[in-house]
Amino acid sequence: MEKRHFNSRHDDDTWRGLFRRWHAGAPAPTLRTEAGVSRDTWQANARRLGMRIGDLAADDPAQRRVPAFEERDGDFQHPNSVLNERDWLRVLALRAGGVRGALLAEVFGVEHATICSQAQARGLPPPRLAREAARPEMAVVYDPRDREKTLQSLRATMLWAIREERYDDVETLAKCWTQVEQLSQLGLF
Repeated sequence: MEKRHFNSRHDDDTWRGLFRRWHAGAPAPTLRTEAGVSRDTWQANARRLGMRIGDLAADDPAQRRVPAFEERDGDFQHPNSVLNERDWLRVLALRAGGVRGALLAEVFGVEHATICSQAQARGLPPPRLAREAARPEMAVVYDPRDREKTLQSLRATMLWAIREERYDDVETLAKCWTQVEQLSQLGLF
């Protein structure tokens, strides 16, 4: 006599067969559609029969364990990620160097929040951003009567920011430079 849960569409042997196929690598959504059940029903029966991925023995190949960050080689790519480990290390190195997360997200094709999550999961500190308290070294001499003096001050401050690897500051100073040039073209400087 086949065993069946009182409100289950399939008997336990059928469920076990579906779960074995899932453990072998068949996608769960395809198997759920084939069985005609919802995700909740699928999960409830996997739990009831002890056939969830986490219920398997630690050495079972179906465990699909993601290796720890230290164990990953450069070619490792998580199934849910568009980047491999080598690319993630590049992204995080650039982020630590002060490159803005929004720019990295656009260049590497990932979400800014994903970059932050990866950094946090790896125990990396937040990036040193330029949006801190006012710093005297960022002071620029702005003289509305002397365009060259203003540009010379901007140039010196930009060089300082580049030496200190303060890329957000360089970006801000470059915008200031553009504004001075635009004002000059309008004859307002």
